[in-house]
Amino acid sequence: MIEQWKPVVGYEGLYEVSDMGRVRAPAKISSSGLKLKARVLKTSLNDRGRRQFGVCVNGVEGKLKVHTEVLKAFVGPRPEGFDGCHKDDVPTNNHLSNLKWASKSENHGGDKKRNRNYSSKYNGVCHLKNLRWRAQVKVCGKQKHIGIFDTEIEAAKAFNQYCIENSLDKHLNVI
Repeated sequence: MIEQWKPVVGYEGLYEVSDMGRVRAPAKISSSGLKLKARVLKTSLNDRGRRQFGVCVNGVEGKLKVHTEVLKAFVGPRPEGFDGCHKDDVPTNNHLSNLKWASKSENHGGDKKRNRNYSSKYNGVCHLKNLRWRAQVKVCGKQKHIGIFDTEIEAAKAFNQYCIENSLDKHLNVI
């Protein structure tokens, strides 16, 4: 499959995003007449674990979320009241096939009420669509991935062990 590139909406000619969730500066001619090749840009994680990239236009700098820009370029404008949603709940997986516009209630990141079919009775555990269980804990406002497990109880035990080993003041699971 060939990677498809489209201009970042509002930054046409300056930045492009791909259907694989990458960002680049397109090929161009410099002010001195040199032909510059397209180059893939580095991204960073924001405070919610989502990939972002820096933009600069006329000396004004800003940060854009990769998943939002991929959706805007390939799907279209954000519908009112909707946000970009990662179907697999992995905020760094910005492939177009993993993204969709979703209502705020549908995309209420990390909230157990978000999708009752994938909740768990244990703290720090959620059910994944692939019938496995993820253990995670929030530390200093950032989600920390502990691991993926075959059973809900294994994930709950891993959550407890991680909290104990790292002296975290969390409610441990009663198993």
